Amino acid sequence: MYNIEKPTVWFFNTVAEVSENGVPRLRMLPGQYVPHGTVDGETSYVPCDTSLNTESDMGPRKAHPIGTVFVTRSLCIKESVKGTKFYSTKGSALISLVGGVSADISEAYDNYKLAVEAGIRVVKAEPETKEKGKSLIDKLLKENPVPTVEKNNFYVDKDVWTCLLFNVHQGYNTMLVGDSGTGKTELSMMIGKCLGKGVKVFDMAAKQDPIASLVGVHRFDGKSVFDRADFTYAIEEDGIVVLDELPRAPMNTNNILFPVLDSRRELNMDIACQGIRNIKVNPNCRFIATANEGYEYTGNNVLDRALKERFQIIMVSFMPPAQEVKLLKSRTGVDATAADVIVKVSNNIRDMHKKEDISSGISIRHSLYAADLAAAGMPVAKAMEASFLPMYIVDDERKKIKDLLASR
Repeated sequence: MYNIEKPTVWFFNTVAEVSENGVPRLRMLPGQYVPHGTVDGETSYVPCDTSLNTESDMGPRKAHPIGTVFVTRSLCIKESVKGTKFYSTKGSALISLVGGVSADISEAYDNYKLAVEAGIRVVKAEPETKEKGKSLIDKLLKENPVPTVEKNNFYVDKDVWTCLLFNVHQGYNTMLVGDSGTGKTELSMMIGKCLGKGVKVFDMAAKQDPIASLVGVHRFDGKSVFDRADFTYAIEEDGIVVLDELPRAPMNTNNILFPVLDSRRELNMDIACQGIRNIKVNPNCRFIATANEGYEYTGNNVLDRALKERFQIIMVSFMPPAQEVKLLKSRTGVDATAADVIVKVSNNIRDMHKKEDISSGISIRHSLYAADLAAAGMPVAKAMEASFLPMYIVDDERKKIKDLLASR
């Protein structure tokens, strides 16, 4: 990192390449430095990227021939919805150098040409900065801070977020394991949103015919036609593929997923259709699986060790009570007193489940539903009864839950 003489103007010229509107594109002239974020309250500068397109007013570009040099006093780097970066001159700030300009711009252009000829624009080398000493994880967290209820209407433990962020950045497959309702699927959606990656969720419990669901099917339309499954297209994209509730998938799903998830990174299409090439997984495609593990999840299959080995496992637990109270208030508008009671009872039931006094606990979904009912005007005790009690059908368990609710 260097202290660069802070530029007040930037220079571009038109090139023979044209935009979608048939107007010459603008490219930044080489050797300049452009703003690149803020460090300790000071704007940092980096060498310009002459390959990036420039967004600006089209009027001047139409009026002058290819090679005309333009100047702007206002510059920033933007990113399109597709993730493509470009320079923006912030509207109609572009001025042609043809025909004369103000003295300060003329002087700036002369200085720019001299600087390029001299091959230097660095005023002084700065001592090693804090940025250089930062670890990869520090940098990732700075770019993608841990979501909070206050800012994102979402809670995730910092260590869980850090590991998931690192895994996605480095290309590791991740399996989020924990009780139902701890936010595993929602967390997968959140990481995609923060990183600007599209997320596609595949309900693995519904994949009773894995070949049809993950590879494709034949149909007759005057002749045999092969329709590729949505999964085959998803893995070709730069995005996140969520294998939701993976343990509920049939066992023969494993043989399809093994080469997709290991170093081969390909889907074998010969399983369903001879002659169709294997599909390569996009290098930037990431896989996140979710799993509810425990004796009460009767639809689960025991995960094959070879499949588990293809994932880095992250345990996801229920959020701390104080954060759950905040979440109920934020998402439902319930008052603090009611939210506090609902969370305390929910955690009491979860503790009973841990001690194996009852067969299952209460998820965040159920505490949110109780809070929603209470916010709509139902008495808190009735709201909890309506949300929690239907989870239990055994008389002994229902009595324990009723006794707990009555004590509140």
